[in-house]
Amino acid sequence: MNKIVAPYMTVLMYLASCTSKPSPDSASAELIPRDSFVVILTEVRLLEGAYSVNYERVDSSDFAIASYYQRLFQEHHITREQYLSSYDYYSRHLDDLLAIETEVATRLEQMKLPPDTLMDTKKSKLKGFRAS
Repeated sequence: MNKIVAPYMTVLMYLASCTSKPSPDSASAELIPRDSFVVILTEVRLLEGAYSVNYERVDSSDFAIASYYQRLFQEHHITREQYLSSYDYYSRHLDDLLAIETEVATRLEQMKLPPDTLMDTKKSKLKGFRAS
């Protein structure tokens, strides 16, 4: 029985090794480089945060936010598909995604205005206000 199965197994293994289909884990030419992806994801998080101030959920009005995503992608010379496939790729590499998300969070934290700045802004707006 082994003498009959062995040639078939050899041919099957040869055919499997000859396929030119890329593995699902391989990085494609469309993959957004990590450093660029960090910048883009930071801007996506800012966009979603700003949008959610006016709406309960970001995904509640997908059509309205889509034009903002499109503009963001155009500014970075990428397509929505490139962004999604890159996010999918990094999601399958959890260590990379964790490092990316950590860097995004750090960037967002650095963008916060200090509390004193917010108070100064409010005071300057109130300075010209007179109670009637």
